[in-house]
Amino acid sequence: MANHVPINARLIGCNEHESHFAFDLVYNNTSQIKIDMLTGDNHTVNQINYVALDAIDIEFVPSIKNIREASAFLYCTRDLDIYKGLISPKGKVDLALN
Repeated sequence: MANHVPINARLIGCNEHESHFAFDLVYNNTSQIKIDMLTGDNHTVNQINYVALDAIDIEFVPSIKNIREASAFLYCTRDLDIYKGLISPKGKVDLALN
């Protein structure tokens, strides 16, 4: 749904995880509505969705149920000193490992 308009749909089984289909639904959007951002509950979260959606310039903003627990796994690519606030990254990703 985008602004309360259904743009793409796919029926999945109850044994399938929603996160496996998020990229496909956005990437194969055939409507006239441009999608800039995708959000969803914890069922849309997996590690590849952040990268895959970023590759097609879609911002992935999941609704995190327990932010304190999720922040324990938060990493960044910039210096840790620039992050001020209640939630900060646990560590920095080593980009030299590419």
